[in-house]
Amino acid sequence: VNNTPTRKQSKYFIMICIAFFLLNAKKRKESFAYIGPTIKNKIDEGTIFTNGYPQIAKELVASQPLIQKLFVPLSEYADKKKEVETKDSVLNVIYNRVKNEGGK
Repeated sequence: VNNTPTRKQSKYFIMICIAFFLLNAKKRKESFAYIGPTIKNKIDEGTIFTNGYPQIAKELVASQPLIQKLFVPLSEYADKKKEVETKDSVLNVIYNRVKNEGGK
């Protein structure tokens, strides 16, 4: 059995991720940080945002849906940063995938 998603299914998945990301951005008034790798000419690791997600964040999520996990509330920054640095943790795997797909 072929479990590979079709192009149409992948497109719907990305659209759902973007919608979820945007809905959460509207609900969240808290400042947040990007804990992913620097992506040249787009976003730097450790960038802090206030007042919602900027356009670049929306574009990055559209192109790499997993990247949304690397935008974290400042209240969770220390714990999430430790997780990024913990080998084979979920955030470490996402960080490295994003880095390999276009990060610095």
